[in-house]
Amino acid sequence: MQLVNVPKPKFNEGLRSFLFRLKQHTGYRHGWLMSRLGLRKLDERDRSITMLNINRYSLVQLSKDTGEEVEMLLDLTFTATHPDLLKDYVISKISPKRIFNTKLKICPFCTKEDQYVRKHWELLLVTTCPTHQCLLIDNCPNCKSEISQENLEQCRHCKTNFIDNSGIELGAHLDEVHLSKLLIEKAYLIESDHLLLGHLNFVELHKLFFMLLLESDNNLTLQSKYAVINEFTIEVIHPIMIRIMNLFSEWPFRFHDFLKHYKSKRKSSRQEGVDKDFGSFYSVLYSSFEENQFDFLRNEFENYITQHWTGGHVSRFTRISKQSSKYISAAKAFRNYGINGINICRLIDQGLIRGKFIEKNSSKIILIEETSLISYVNKLSGTLPSYQAAEYLGISEYTLLDLLEHKCITAFRGPLVDGYSHWHYEKEIIDGMLIGIDQKIVPLDQEIDERVLKFRTIVQNSKYPCKTGEFVKLILEGKIRPCDKTDGIGFTTYLFREKDISNYFSVEMNKSKSILSINEVSHILKLKREEINKLIRAGLLPGACKGKGKRSVISRDDLESFMGKYISLSEITRGYQSNVRFLLMNFVRHGGRHLTTILAGLPGN
Repeated sequence: MQLVNVPKPKFNEGLRSFLFRLKQHTGYRHGWLMSRLGLRKLDERDRSITMLNINRYSLVQLSKDTGEEVEMLLDLTFTATHPDLLKDYVISKISPKRIFNTKLKICPFCTKEDQYVRKHWELLLVTTCPTHQCLLIDNCPNCKSEISQENLEQCRHCKTNFIDNSGIELGAHLDEVHLSKLLIEKAYLIESDHLLLGHLNFVELHKLFFMLLLESDNNLTLQSKYAVINEFTIEVIHPIMIRIMNLFSEWPFRFHDFLKHYKSKRKSSRQEGVDKDFGSFYSVLYSSFEENQFDFLRNEFENYITQHWTGGHVSRFTRISKQSSKYISAAKAFRNYGINGINICRLIDQGLIRGKFIEKNSSKIILIEETSLISYVNKLSGTLPSYQAAEYLGISEYTLLDLLEHKCITAFRGPLVDGYSHWHYEKEIIDGMLIGIDQKIVPLDQEIDERVLKFRTIVQNSKYPCKTGEFVKLILEGKIRPCDKTDGIGFTTYLFREKDISNYFSVEMNKSKSILSINEVSHILKLKREEINKLIRAGLLPGACKGKGKRSVISRDDLESFMGKYISLSEITRGYQSNVRFLLMNFVRHGGRHLTTILAGLPGN
């Protein structure tokens, strides 16, 4: 017989809600009604009603008693449109039943519009109402009692009105609303516009979100992960879902942050490796997410491992070893680029290539950034070995080491750089040194006939105690300046004023003497001997005679005191852009007054 006063199923109503309303309208007891419909083994709140096993239970009798088509009644379940729910497991021993709630949750605003439970509210991961953008509730905000299906507007214990209660959280987080909207669209087979996850079906989405939900807490054991799902309430799960959905809002950067955080919280007895840092996440990703639909997730995980992870060598893991990794091992560096492990360590320590060291018991693992190593090798291929660099400069290989010792140039590779047995130099460095010397040239005065010396003459003449490295350093520091260039190669092209060279080395040699002769003082002060004698006789420069017929000598301390107290007219004229004659005329005009009075009348003062 057909039941009387039968309600019509709603578009998005669940089978459990329809059966409850059928009981209310017909007045039959639940047990009798369920037995008549062939569903007596199912409790009123059993999640199996929502995901009815259509291979085990038939809705033919329910169709006859209600007058509704079987297809219409099947639409009240999830299994008719999502047959994958009939499988034993969704992921890692998680039954499809765990997709659904153990207790009722509602949107108070939706129930005010119509008193029935929407099918999608039974999904555990749906925590918001996309229509009203509020959190769903699964207990009374006042007394925390569970919501009863008999009255969806107020609490059956404390009579709190769910809509009027200020505890309802409006304006739910946008990421959480998007998640609920996506799951609802997939539940009703509506095409989604989500760019990253829109291609996944209903079960695949749950598979992905459950994995991320369980792996987001590293403190959960394998057993507690399964048990904790039954304890999830809206209050507990909604902040977790916000974090999970947030991973896909700025893909892949926030996913990388998740992996970094996961790695930092992971505890393992393993010394190194992907298993140590990513454990069950890594294992589940490759054992349960092998379908093409999840390529985007695996590919981005592999991209993170190869480009950002520094926990070991990617080549050891066959699942991802085909990817081009940012870091390579010392063995691969030697095999591909011919640089052994010891030299690699030196290069990393000296900053010539980038890499990291991972301590493992008494040894260490070397991670070498391949791009920096390639750059180093490319530079090395363009360097000059010692004999070519020496020919380029017109000197010997031994003299080249003297330049290196005085830091006139730097070596790109060699025994003291990376342990390599032969020296190599960058041509750009050598050219830079020569350009620096060119910039120091002070051209000869064409009207004055000055004697010049060649570079090689100076460094090979014992009269000038200076080797090539020291001499080049003096040039680069501006203490000695070349005056011209001639034809030739490298250093052999440079010419120098003999007077400048003689004066410089004369002064340098005299610096170590405590007692100086008149000639030596003459060279230092650049004055004639007669003028030095006049200064001594005038008492301006202390001098002493060692005996009758002996020439006067001057102590270095007295000379330095004199040089600190007096300044020559030539130095004054250079500083004030004047000349000696004009300065002497002013001195006579002012009757030998103080020097500051004279300087005040010079041009520019």
